[in-house]
Amino acid sequence: MKKLAFKVNNRFWFFLFTLKKLPSLWFWGVRVIQCNEKSCSIKIGYSWFTKNPFKSIYFSALSGAGELSTGLLVQNKVNEVGHTSMLVIKAESHFLKKATGNILFTCEEGDKVNDAFQSLRKSGDSLYLVLHSKGYNEDGVEVANFSFTWALKKR
Repeated sequence: MKKLAFKVNNRFWFFLFTLKKLPSLWFWGVRVIQCNEKSCSIKIGYSWFTKNPFKSIYFSALSGAGELSTGLLVQNKVNEVGHTSMLVIKAESHFLKKATGNILFTCEEGDKVNDAFQSLRKSGDSLYLVLHSKGYNEDGVEVANFSFTWALKKR
């Protein structure tokens, strides 16, 4: 747990991680603001790499940042527990306002992730975990929210 948290919170290691494993996040300039066992905050900004023809951030770039805020919480726990596979099986999104400037996505459901892994350890099979991420602009206005369903399975 501590090793992955260090790497994603360290800009250099996160750069290498995204370049190797998630190049679209590197291309979009996604940054980890903070990530621990309780919450994860991810920033994405409006740039030439993330823009759409409507002068806002392309929905797939927003989705990638939103997914990362939930996925890092799950991945941290997978690294701690081991022998668990994870996969997004469903994604829901709501775009509430035009996303321009810097958008901060936050998922604060680390306790829910911990509870799910305790349940997975007891049941020994698989389960579905729904995590939510909300994106706010620089004025604190919610511009998008996402719901990702993660399938977790013991290997």
